[in-house]
Amino acid sequence: MDQEKRIAELEQRETELLSSLAKNETERKSLERKIRRLQHDMQSINAMYENAVYLRNFDAREKEKQTLYNRLLLRACPSILIVFDNEMNYVIGTGELVCQQFDFRDPLELSHRSLKDIFGNTAEASWVAQTSAHCAQVLKTRESTQYND
Repeated sequence: MDQEKRIAELEQRETELLSSLAKNETERKSLERKIRRLQHDMQSINAMYENAVYLRNFDAREKEKQTLYNRLLLRACPSILIVFDNEMNYVIGTGELVCQQFDFRDPLELSHRSLKDIFGNTAEASWVAQTSAHCAQVLKTRESTQYND
């Protein structure tokens, strides 16, 4: 009787272990699928990262080239030319000529200065106001304008 009881217990234990083994095998296969999916995701992320780095570097090179072309064009320009941003601050221009005309020592001083800061010391206040108004109109309408002072 003890032996039959022992056999029954062992058979029950074997059934539990086989069930646990089957569960573990299912979990292992599931984890393997997750690992493959994660590896694929990681490869995709790496490819996207490499592409982003390439595009960033390409964009930086193009920006440098454009800046060089702008500077070469401005160096050859015989007139005063100034480009302001949306806040009416100096971005780029014929720096040497602007400095000579408006009493600045170095073109680097012009960087991020407002239209009023650049023209205010040497130009008449009415001219500065009129020019500011024309620039504001261009910013508002996004259409170019021309005027004679």
